[in-house]
Amino acid sequence: RAEAERRLRRQQEADARQLAERRERESVAALAYEHYLRVRGWARRMSAVSGRVSPPLAAAEQQMAAALAPLWEASPEVIADLRRWSEPITGVRPADYDSPSRDRALSLKYAVLKLRRQAGADLFVQESDLLGGFGVEWHRERYNEDTVRFFKALVGLQDGGVLADCRGQGRRRLAWEIGGGWGGFAFQFKTVCPNVTYLITGIPELLLVSAVYLMTAFPAARCRFYEESSGAELWSDWEQVDFIFAPDGVVADLQTPTIDVTLDIMALRRMSDPRIALHVERAFDLGSRYFFSQLPGPCFPQDLPDPWRMLARRYWLHQVPPPLEAAAFAVDRFDDTPVIDDYAQVVGWRRLRI
Repeated sequence: RAEAERRLRRQQEADARQLAERRERESVAALAYEHYLRVRGWARRMSAVSGRVSPPLAAAEQQMAAALAPLWEASPEVIADLRRWSEPITGVRPADYDSPSRDRALSLKYAVLKLRRQAGADLFVQESDLLGGFGVEWHRERYNEDTVRFFKALVGLQDGGVLADCRGQGRRRLAWEIGGGWGGFAFQFKTVCPNVTYLITGIPELLLVSAVYLMTAFPAARCRFYEESSGAELWSDWEQVDFIFAPDGVVADLQTPTIDVTLDIMALRRMSDPRIALHVERAFDLGSRYFFSQLPGPCFPQDLPDPWRMLARRYWLHQVPPPLEAAAFAVDRFDDTPVIDDYAQVVGWRRLRI
């Protein structure tokens, strides 16, 4: 009888936990849909602004926007799984994690452990289960390819001497992320650097994802949205704001306080040369002290990629090497350039003379 009673109590406790978790998910999903309706109304108004984007969107950006177009008429069930709509943005397939292979799990586990040994555990932000979050799980932590990519960007910013300023408790910093993706890097950056106002500019389809995700992930965050009539009000008391969202179409005319760091997490690679140049010039004109860019590998490209070539006109480029353990690379006997199939990362320091 005693054993039967213990089994019954354990089952009742498990049922209670499942019920509480289900209610929590339903509550979060309902909040996310409220955010979605608000952001969608704003993004539709901003679509008219983005329609005047000059230079026009590149083909890769148009394809991404087309893939995200169904979100304009999303149901509450779709928004409850919004994280699973990130494949057109980063290329990471949520379906690969429904039953992840052993090789994938071991590769991600090794990458996380390696970065932790290099940078410390305090920079690691695991994948949230928010809105359909997915990944492999080990020691009660969840991560996927996006998680590792963003972790590498944070480590690159730390090794490049940028992150310490943003983590300080003194003057509030202003960071500008170009594109913004689905909000994943902003989620990690703001978790590690809460004393930062985070500006995201992007096409309306991207903002429809990133703004909803971030507002749901940080329910107490103070968010502000660009309006054509807002003018100076957008930056009034900006130190009290957590996130500011603005459409890509206003980048050429955007007026901000001095930017501390501009962030390109594989966004510029989709853009045409004129659009890359526009974003680099605006970052420089707005006083951005640093410009961080992450691109697909190799880690040490023999020729500067187009975004870095344009970045070099305004910033001194300092490539961030990968972790030391990644130095087990092959060197071609006819070429001294090491080849590592990873992400290429660079920190640009603002030029004093042009």
